[in-house]
Amino acid sequence: MIVWFVRHGESVATAMGDSAPIEHDLPLTEVGAQEALGVRDYFVSNNIAISRVYASTYQRAVQTAEPTAAQFGVTVTQTPDLCERHWGVLATLTWQELSSRLAGMSIEERYNFVPENGESWAQMEDRTQRALTQIMQGTGDVAVFTHGGVLRGILPALAGVNKEQHERFTMKTGGIAKYDSELKTVEILL
Repeated sequence: MIVWFVRHGESVATAMGDSAPIEHDLPLTEVGAQEALGVRDYFVSNNIAISRVYASTYQRAVQTAEPTAAQFGVTVTQTPDLCERHWGVLATLTWQELSSRLAGMSIEERYNFVPENGESWAQMEDRTQRALTQIMQGTGDVAVFTHGGVLRGILPALAGVNKEQHERFTMKTGGIAKYDSELKTVEILL
């Protein structure tokens, strides 16, 4: 089985950069909509037949998944466990504000840090791994549309490398990574 991981296209918040709120459910920009079409076109031009499409419940992920699902005549299965990390009381901060709060923490401390009413990176990773276990029960090529933070959490684990290497798995909006479940390899393509 091949699992194609796709980071959602550019959203309104992504375009805002570090001044965007940490948790949001904002739609794609026009650039993001074009990136969604580019993902679909990548699959078509590379003769990749997608049999199932999964996306987080955030509209930017669903909007990115829709052209691919329509191309292959399947529905988008919205999966809450593919959503970004829940930051609890810190959710209204900007990325810039959050970064300054986390600046003194080691990678291990950040991995286990649980904000009030939120979840740790470790908990997010466990949640998304459970979702992937279910997704990988079937056959055929699968496309999973999710978020940058989720991808930096699960791709290193799938590749069999430690979490300190998470930045190697940073993907641009509309980016695609290929996971071969038989070979246990991860390759970032776009």
